Formats: sequence, structure tokens, C-alpha cells
Amino acid sequence: MIEKVKKVYGRSTWYWGVLHGTNLFRSLSMKLIDFSKRFGQKILFDHLSFTFDQNKIYYLYGDNGIGKTTLFRCIVGIDSYSGTIEKTGSCFCVFDSTPFYLNLTGLDNLILLTKNWQIKELISKQKIDFLPLSFLSYVKVKNYSLGEKKILSLLLLLLLAPRIVLLDEVLNGLDQKNRKVLLYCLVQLKKEAIVILSGHEEYYLEMADELLNVKNGKIEPITSEDLRSFFISTKRR
Repeated sequence: MIEKVKKVYGRSTWYWGVLHGTNLFRSLSMKLIDFSKRFGQKILFDHLSFTFDQNKIYYLYGDNGIGKTTLFRCIVGIDSYSGTIEKTGSCFCVFDSTPFYLNLTGLDNLILLTKNWQIKELISKQKIDFLPLSFLSYVKVKNYSLGEKKILSLLLLLLLAPRIVLLDEVLNGLDQKNRKVLLYCLVQLKKEAIVILSGHEEYYLEMADELLNVKNGKIEPITSEDLRSFFISTKRR
């Protein structure tokens, strides 16, 4: 079944991300070098160069259709582009939709996607109790809420421990309690990884070390004050 997943998502693509180059002893970084992406006549990114540093959480802000999700798809190798993306370490992306195997339980999905038959014992040992083991063991994913699917995705991330984590609209479907779970997961992942978030909610400001604005084909730093002011003005419309 793992081979089937590889065929669906393309060459070295696995699940909805890419896992490769897992040498944990190398310095971690990701660089976009002269990176460009367009759809027909529409230019999303124009000869962009940017470096993402390790042990940081980045928040990418931008209007709908500006190219945030497309950037993630390029990074994990789903979409083509021109220029260079240099990565050291494994890379994994969670998009807004979560394509688990719906007729399998959460636990069976974790076993399949990590290829680790000791997952139940590992979850129990590490006391990762975001979703009860009884729930993971017996409830099929087709009966999960959107929030429960997102939490299952975060649990998978913690178990895989990738070095580059991309989370697209990850707050969708999460209530206040599960947003705290997300924040905990991000803090844990950040210790060994680059974490990049995208979305449209002010809550992201509490999570990020660096705020970035995607506009006019570029990625540029933006202050929390400017971004907060924008959120306030948007609410007033």
C-alpha cells in the first residue's frame, strides 16, 4: 500500500509530503534561489531568493490565491518550478485536506504511514494523549471530525519528526482546546526543525518567531504591529 501512495503523489512523494535526506547530523536549512513559479500569464513568484533558518516558526501571510499553497507544493515536489530549492533533511507538508485512509482506524493509518508496528507502545510511552488510544484503535477515520483529522496529522508529524514542516491552513477545524495542542506540537517540532505556517487568522501571530508577507512575487518580513493592524481593518469591513 505504501507503493500505491507513492504512485498517487509522484516520484519521491510520500503521503502528502516528501521524506528524504534524513541525515539529522547535517546543518538544517532551506533556501529558495532564483525561484519562480507561474500559471500561464500569472506570475506567483518572480526570481525569489530567501533562506529559512532552523529552529524557527515562520508565518506566511498573503491574500487568497497569492501562491502560499503553491509554494508548499513546489517545496515538497508536487508542482514544477524554475530556480532552485535547497533542502537539508526530511520535509513533510500537511495541506488543508487530510487524505488519510478513511476506512482504516487512526492507529492503522499511523502504522501504515510510519511503517512502525510499535506505534501503540510508542504513543503510550511518550504519553501523547491528544487522541485516546481507544479512539485511535477502534474508530475509523471516516467518522473523525475535521479537527480530529488535523490532530491525527499532528500526531503523525510528532512520530515522523521531519526536519522541515509545512502546515497549510492548519487552524481550520480546530477549537480552542486543540489550538493549544497545535501550539504544543509546534514548540516540540521547532526544537529540531524549520516550521512554516500559512493561513489568515490572527492566532498565528502567537505561534510564529518570524512573520512574512507574500506579495508581488516576493516574500518579505512584516512586523506584528502592521499585520495586527491589517487584521483589525479587515474585521471592520
